[in-house]
Amino acid sequence: MAISKNRLLQKMSGRIEDLIVYQCHGKTYVRTMPDRESIELTPEMKEQQERWAGVAAFYQAVKAAGLYGVWKKAAAGTGLSGYNLFVREHQMVFNKKGGAADMSKLTVTVGRAGLPDGMQVAEYDGETVVLEWKDEEKYPDAEEEDRLAVALVRQKEEEGWSVEVPDIGEWRRKGCRAVIRLPPEWAGIEQMYCFFQSESGEVSRSKYFYLNH
Repeated sequence: MAISKNRLLQKMSGRIEDLIVYQCHGKTYVRTMPDRESIELTPEMKEQQERWAGVAAFYQAVKAAGLYGVWKKAAAGTGLSGYNLFVREHQMVFNKKGGAADMSKLTVTVGRAGLPDGMQVAEYDGETVVLEWKDEEKYPDAEEEDRLAVALVRQKEEEGWSVEVPDIGEWRRKGCRAVIRLPPEWAGIEQMYCFFQSESGEVSRSKYFYLNH
């Protein structure tokens, strides 16, 4: 058992895979399942536990946004659960305090479909994002009718992670351009991840954009 200083977990309680998060006398505690609790944690183990707790908090936000199925599908046949694949993908991105060290190294989706070349933010005014890309190179499992999707991500110390996949309309790979009007509550957002979805449910790995350059 260890006291967690990760502010992203301050109001969270419950079980997340093999971790238990709970509140007691105004403090947040993180511990492993009882069969492991007898092990005395070293400082290095405590730091690793904080990393896992940070990943778990981000995972819960991604799952709440409706993206768990993507990870479950990607994990099929690997011997891993969708959650374990998510942890393996992200555990080295989080620092010893449980925060994301580099947002560009996070991903909200994984899959076989290829991302188009040259994706870039052409315009951004805080309310509307204009994306452009090329459709010259043909990747495996990439079709012209693949639909663009975006995930908006916020990380605040007091509120934790927020992830939303808004309805942005029908923007297809073949169009090489999309005009995305953000929901009012997400105006001015800085972190956005884009990916493509096929009619069969295959997706691409997400691509990160920091919008306030």
